[in-house]
Amino acid sequence: MTTPISIRAGLAALSFGFLAACGGGGSSADNAPSPAADTIKPSITITATVDHDVVVLSATVGDNVGVTQVDFSVDGGTTQVTLTDSSTPGTFMTRIPIAQLGLGSHSVVATARDAAQNSADSAPVLVQVGEPPIRLAITSAKEPGPITFTMDITGAEGIYGINITMDGVYLGGSFSSTRHFVYTPEKLGAGVHHMVVSIVDDKNNSQSQAVDFEI
Repeated sequence: MTTPISIRAGLAALSFGFLAACGGGGSSADNAPSPAADTIKPSITITATVDHDVVVLSATVGDNVGVTQVDFSVDGGTTQVTLTDSSTPGTFMTRIPIAQLGLGSHSVVATARDAAQNSADSAPVLVQVGEPPIRLAITSAKEPGPITFTMDITGAEGIYGINITMDGVYLGGSFSSTRHFVYTPEKLGAGVHHMVVSIVDDKNNSQSQAVDFEI
Protein backbone atom coordinates (compact mmCIF):
# COMPACT_ATOMS: atom_id res chain seq x y z
CA MET A 1 0.00 0.00 0.00
CA THR A 2 1.40 3.41 -0.97
CA THR A 3 1.51 6.14 1.75
CA PRO A 4 0.18 9.52 0.47
CA ILE A 5 2.56 12.50 0.67
CA SER A 6 1.31 15.82 2.10
CA ILE A 7 2.76 18.57 -0.06
CA ARG A 8 1.38 21.29 2.27
CA ALA A 9 3.10 19.76 5.25
CA GLY A 10 6.32 19.50 3.30
CA LEU A 11 6.23 23.13 2.27
CA ALA A 12 5.56 24.19 5.86
CA ALA A 13 8.54 22.20 7.03
CA LEU A 14 10.72 23.71 4.34
CA SER A 15 9.52 27.21 5.26
CA PHE A 16 10.23 26.62 8.92
CA GLY A 17 13.67 25.32 8.14
CA PHE A 18 14.47 28.35 5.98
CA LEU A 19 13.40 30.78 8.70
CA ALA A 20 15.39 28.91 11.28
CA ALA A 21 18.46 29.06 9.06
CA CYS A 22 18.00 32.81 8.63
CA GLY A 23 17.76 33.40 12.35
CA GLY A 24 13.96 33.66 12.66
CA GLY A 25 11.38 36.00 11.19
CA GLY A 26 12.32 39.21 13.09
CA SER A 27 13.21 42.45 11.31
CA SER A 28 16.86 43.37 10.89
CA ALA A 29 15.97 46.75 12.43
CA ASP A 30 15.35 44.94 15.75
CA ASN A 31 19.02 44.08 15.87
CA ALA A 32 20.31 47.51 14.82
CA PRO A 33 22.55 49.22 17.39
CA SER A 34 21.05 52.10 19.38
CA PRO A 35 22.18 55.59 18.30
CA ALA A 36 25.02 57.01 20.35
CA ALA A 37 24.07 59.52 23.05
CA ASP A 38 24.86 63.17 22.33
CA THR A 39 27.71 64.18 24.64
CA ILE A 40 29.13 67.08 22.64
CA LYS A 41 28.99 70.45 24.39
CA PRO A 42 27.80 73.58 22.60
CA SER A 43 30.08 76.53 21.91
CA ILE A 44 29.20 80.10 22.94
CA THR A 45 30.70 83.59 22.76
CA ILE A 46 28.97 86.76 23.95
CA THR A 47 29.08 90.52 23.60
CA ALA A 48 27.57 93.27 25.77
CA THR A 49 27.13 96.80 24.39
CA VAL A 50 25.32 99.97 25.41
CA ASP A 51 22.67 101.24 22.98
CA HIS A 52 21.02 104.46 24.14
CA ASP A 53 19.11 103.49 27.31
CA VAL A 54 19.60 99.71 27.14
CA VAL A 55 22.42 97.16 27.37
CA VAL A 56 22.30 94.70 24.46
CA LEU A 57 23.43 91.15 25.27
CA SER A 58 24.15 88.88 22.30
CA ALA A 59 25.31 85.24 22.23
CA THR A 60 26.69 83.43 19.19
CA VAL A 61 26.28 79.68 19.65
CA GLY A 62 27.04 76.43 17.85
CA ASP A 63 26.28 72.74 18.43
CA ASN A 64 26.33 69.44 16.53
CA VAL A 65 22.55 69.15 17.00
CA GLY A 66 21.34 72.59 18.06
CA VAL A 67 21.25 74.96 21.03
CA THR A 68 17.83 75.13 22.68
CA GLN A 69 18.45 77.61 25.51
CA VAL A 70 20.78 80.43 26.53
CA ASP A 71 20.92 81.83 30.07
CA PHE A 72 22.44 85.27 30.61
CA SER A 73 23.66 86.21 34.08
CA VAL A 74 24.72 89.73 35.05
CA ASP A 75 26.81 90.50 38.13
CA GLY A 76 26.75 86.95 39.50
CA GLY A 77 23.02 86.46 39.00
CA THR A 78 21.72 89.83 40.22
CA THR A 79 19.98 90.03 36.84
CA GLN A 80 19.14 86.87 34.89
CA VAL A 81 17.51 86.33 31.49
CA THR A 82 16.63 82.96 29.93
CA LEU A 83 16.04 82.70 26.17
CA THR A 84 14.59 79.65 24.43
CA ASP A 85 13.82 81.22 21.06
CA SER A 86 16.18 82.69 18.47
CA SER A 87 14.94 84.81 15.59
CA THR A 88 18.33 84.45 13.90
CA PRO A 89 19.91 80.96 13.67
CA GLY A 90 22.93 80.70 15.92
CA THR A 91 22.23 83.98 17.75
CA PHE A 92 20.35 84.73 20.98
CA MET A 93 19.83 88.40 21.91
CA THR A 94 18.16 90.37 24.68
CA ARG A 95 18.03 93.97 25.93
CA ILE A 96 18.16 95.13 29.55
CA PRO A 97 17.27 98.72 30.53
CA ILE A 98 20.16 100.73 31.95
CA ALA A 99 17.84 101.85 34.73
CA GLN A 100 17.54 98.21 35.83
CA LEU A 101 21.30 97.58 35.91
CA GLY A 102 22.48 100.91 37.24
CA LEU A 103 25.59 102.90 36.39
CA GLY A 104 29.07 101.40 36.57
CA SER A 105 30.85 98.26 35.36
CA HIS A 106 28.85 95.04 34.97
CA SER A 107 30.09 91.47 34.39
CA VAL A 108 28.11 89.25 32.03
CA VAL A 109 28.35 85.48 31.43
CA ALA A 110 26.05 83.14 29.53
CA THR A 111 25.37 79.39 29.39
CA ALA A 112 24.30 77.53 26.24
CA ARG A 113 22.34 74.26 26.50
CA ASP A 114 21.28 71.71 23.90
CA ALA A 115 18.40 69.20 23.90
CA ALA A 116 20.58 66.56 25.58
CA GLN A 117 21.33 69.04 28.41
CA ASN A 118 24.97 69.40 27.44
CA SER A 119 26.03 72.90 28.49
CA ALA A 120 28.92 75.31 28.08
CA ASP A 121 29.71 78.65 29.71
CA SER A 122 30.98 81.69 27.87
CA ALA A 123 33.99 83.69 28.93
CA PRO A 124 32.86 86.68 31.02
CA VAL A 125 32.69 90.12 29.42
CA LEU A 126 32.50 93.56 31.02
CA VAL A 127 30.23 96.42 29.98
CA GLN A 128 30.60 99.96 31.27
CA VAL A 129 27.36 101.87 31.79
CA GLY A 130 27.68 105.64 32.08
CA GLU A 131 25.24 108.46 32.44
CA PRO A 132 22.67 108.29 29.63
CA PRO A 133 23.06 111.13 27.12
CA ILE A 134 19.43 112.09 27.54
CA ARG A 135 17.23 111.79 30.64
CA LEU A 136 13.53 112.13 31.32
CA ALA A 137 11.95 112.90 34.69
CA ILE A 138 8.17 112.67 35.17
CA THR A 139 6.26 113.94 38.18
CA SER A 140 2.51 114.02 38.72
CA ALA A 141 0.02 116.07 40.70
CA LYS A 142 -3.61 115.11 41.26
CA GLU A 143 -4.94 117.53 43.85
CA PRO A 144 -6.88 119.61 43.23
CA GLY A 145 -8.46 118.76 39.90
CA PRO A 146 -7.46 116.22 37.22
CA ILE A 147 -4.09 114.51 37.25
CA THR A 148 -1.30 116.49 35.57
CA PHE A 149 2.13 115.26 34.52
CA THR A 150 5.25 117.40 34.36
CA MET A 151 8.07 116.17 32.13
CA ASP A 152 11.60 117.57 32.28
CA ILE A 153 14.33 116.57 29.82
CA THR A 154 18.07 116.94 30.45
CA GLY A 155 21.00 116.18 28.16
CA ALA A 156 23.90 117.74 26.32
CA GLU A 157 22.29 117.59 22.89
CA GLY A 158 19.33 119.48 21.51
CA ILE A 159 15.90 117.93 21.96
CA TYR A 160 14.24 116.65 18.80
CA GLY A 161 10.86 115.62 20.15
CA ILE A 162 8.63 113.86 22.65
CA ASN A 163 5.88 111.28 22.05
CA ILE A 164 3.11 110.04 24.35
CA THR A 165 1.24 106.73 24.21
CA MET A 166 -1.74 106.03 26.48
CA ASP A 167 -3.03 102.48 27.02
CA GLY A 168 -1.31 101.36 23.82
CA VAL A 169 -2.75 104.21 21.70
CA TYR A 170 -0.45 106.88 20.28
CA LEU A 171 -1.72 110.29 21.34
CA GLY A 172 0.78 112.46 19.51
CA GLY A 173 3.90 114.40 20.28
CA SER A 174 5.81 117.62 20.04
CA PHE A 175 8.80 118.11 17.77
CA SER A 176 10.57 121.05 19.31
CA SER A 177 13.56 121.88 21.46
CA THR A 178 11.38 122.34 24.54
CA ARG A 179 12.74 120.60 27.65
CA HIS A 180 9.75 121.17 29.92
CA PHE A 181 6.26 119.81 29.22
CA VAL A 182 3.02 119.80 31.18
CA TYR A 183 0.42 117.24 30.11
CA THR A 184 -3.10 116.65 31.43
CA PRO A 185 -4.83 113.51 30.11
CA GLU A 186 -8.37 114.03 28.90
CA LYS A 187 -11.43 111.83 28.44
CA LEU A 188 -10.03 108.88 30.35
CA GLY A 189 -12.42 106.50 32.06
CA ALA A 190 -12.15 105.35 35.64
CA GLY A 191 -9.53 102.69 36.32
CA VAL A 192 -5.80 102.12 35.92
CA HIS A 193 -4.06 103.60 32.86
CA HIS A 194 -0.62 103.00 31.35
CA MET A 195 1.26 105.95 29.85
CA VAL A 196 4.58 105.74 28.00
CA VAL A 197 6.60 108.87 27.25
CA SER A 198 9.46 108.66 24.73
CA ILE A 199 12.02 111.36 24.00
CA VAL A 200 14.76 111.68 21.38
CA ASP A 201 17.54 114.22 20.89
CA ASP A 202 19.22 115.61 17.78
CA LYS A 203 21.74 112.72 17.71
CA ASN A 204 19.01 110.07 17.96
CA ASN A 205 19.70 109.24 21.59
CA SER A 206 16.42 108.18 23.16
CA GLN A 207 14.80 107.23 26.41
CA SER A 208 11.36 105.98 27.41
CA GLN A 209 9.58 105.96 30.73
CA ALA A 210 6.33 104.24 31.68
CA VAL A 211 3.88 105.50 34.30
CA ASP A 212 0.84 103.66 35.66
CA PHE A 213 -1.83 105.79 37.31
CA GLU A 214 -5.42 105.44 38.46
CA ILE A 215 -8.41 107.72 37.97
